[in-house]
Amino acid sequence: MDALPDTVLLSILRYLGYRDLTRFSLTNARISVLCSDPGLWSRYKVNEKKILSDIPGFVENRRFKKLQSFTLRAVKTLLLPIAELSLLFSYFHSNHHLHYVKFVNIDLSSVPGFPFSRGLGHVASMHLQRTNLTTEQTVALLRVVMMGQQVLDLSNNNLQHVPASVLSGAFSRVKDLDLSLTDLKPNQIKEILMNLPLTERLNLSDLDIKEVNPSLLATVTPNLCALTLNNTQKEVLFAALASQEQPVGELIDVSGVSLASLDPTLLLKGLKRTRIVNLQNTWLSQQQLNVIFSSLESCAIEELNLSSNNCSEMRTDELLAAAVSLKRLDLRSSRLPVEAVLEFMDVQGSDDSCKLIISSADVYLTSSFLARLKRSPGVQVVKGDVPDYVDENSCAYGDVLDDVTLETEN
Repeated sequence: MDALPDTVLLSILRYLGYRDLTRFSLTNARISVLCSDPGLWSRYKVNEKKILSDIPGFVENRRFKKLQSFTLRAVKTLLLPIAELSLLFSYFHSNHHLHYVKFVNIDLSSVPGFPFSRGLGHVASMHLQRTNLTTEQTVALLRVVMMGQQVLDLSNNNLQHVPASVLSGAFSRVKDLDLSLTDLKPNQIKEILMNLPLTERLNLSDLDIKEVNPSLLATVTPNLCALTLNNTQKEVLFAALASQEQPVGELIDVSGVSLASLDPTLLLKGLKRTRIVNLQNTWLSQQQLNVIFSSLESCAIEELNLSSNNCSEMRTDELLAAAVSLKRLDLRSSRLPVEAVLEFMDVQGSDDSCKLIISSADVYLTSSFLARLKRSPGVQVVKGDVPDYVDENSCAYGDVLDDVTLETEN
C-alpha cells in the first residue's frame, strides 16, 4: 500500500462509506490525511445535531470543506448566536461545491444582507422555510439569484415589503418557486405572475389571489409542471384553469380547499387537462364525484387523490371504470364501502395497471381479506389513515402524491 500513489488510493477510497473511511483513517498518518480529503466527504450529509452542538468545529473540519449539501432544522424557532451564523455564511461563501442549503425554523434575521447574499448567491437549491428573513436580506439575496436557479423556497417569511420589481426580476430566473405563507400583496403577486418564463413548479398557498385576473393565471398555468394553491380563492383558480385549451401542467394540488360549492362542470374543466390531481380534503359533493368519475375516460388525469372525501356511495362498477382510465387512485379515509373494495379485488385482473390505495383503518384486516389482497396486486393497503378535517380553516396542507410514503400491510 505504501507504494501506491495518493491519486490511486483516493480513487479506491471513493468506494468506501463514511464509517469505513473513519475506521481506515486510523491506519497511519498518511492514510489519515487521505481519508480526510474533502472530495471524499463532499457527497455525505452531516448530522444536524452535531453541527448545532459545535458550529465552529464543523466549519474548521477539513473533511467538510467541499460539502455539496447542508441542512439545519429545528422543531421550534431557534435563535443562534450571530458569531456562529457569521461563521456558517463565511463557510457557504468559501465552499463553491455547495449546491443545496436548507434551513427550517432557524432565525437568520441577525445576518446582515451582504454576507447573507454572498454566502447563498451561488447555491442552486435554497430552502429558507420559517427563517424570519428581513426585507434587507431578501432584497440582497434576490438581486444575486442565478439564471436557471433550481429551487427557491421562501415559504413562511414575510415578503410584503419587498419591491414587486425585485421579486419579479429574481423569480423570472427560478424553476421551482415556493411562496406559500409569505403575505404577498395582490400587486406583488400580479407582477410575479407576469414574469415567470422559466418556472416549472409554483406554490402560492395561503396567498390572497382574489384580485388577480383569471386570465393572468391562465397565461401562467400552461407552462407549469406543478401548481399548488392550498387555501386560496377557488373561483379565481378554476375560472383560470377552465379557460385553458391545452394541458395545464403535470400536477395541480388544491388539497385543503373546500370545493363543495363549486359548479361540478367548472371543477371538471379546471382539472381534466392535468395528469396528477390532488383533491385530498376538499369536501367534494356526491354530484361532483359523479361528474369526475363519469368523465375520466375523456380526461388527461392519470393519478387522482380523493382521500378524506366522502365516497360512501361509490359502487364497484365506478371503481372498475376508474381503474381503466387511471394509473393511481388514492381513496384513503374516504368511507369507501368495504363491499365495493372486495368486489373490486375479485374482479380486477392481475394485468390491470391502476393502483387503488386504501387505508388499513377503512377495512377489517381479517385473514380472508389478507388472502384476497395477495391475489390483488392492484390494491394497496396503507398503515394508518389520512386526517379528516371539519373544514378548510382547520385543515393542514395535503400530501403531494409523490411525497406519500406507502406501506403495505403484510
